[in-house]
Amino acid sequence: MTFFRLPLFLLFSFYCSFGEDATIAFVLAEREYDTVKTVPSFYESELKPLGFSATYIIAPADGDGRNDLKGMEQALDAADLL
Repeated sequence: MTFFRLPLFLLFSFYCSFGEDATIAFVLAEREYDTVKTVPSFYESELKPLGFSATYIIAPADGDGRNDLKGMEQALDAADLL
């Protein structure tokens, strides 16, 4: 649990700077750690109650489009934090 203290402190500092309407863009493009499930769960339990909103850019699981992160440019334009 101590691993999450620094990121949570940084997010809290960010929250105090930008207020409740801050948007976080999450880029999920790996296969090994199942972040497609764990990151949204973390957001829902820890960040959403603080007033953050989220955008997810998710890479396809397989195939030729694996490295094509569709919608990334638009999501980053709208995001306050990556």
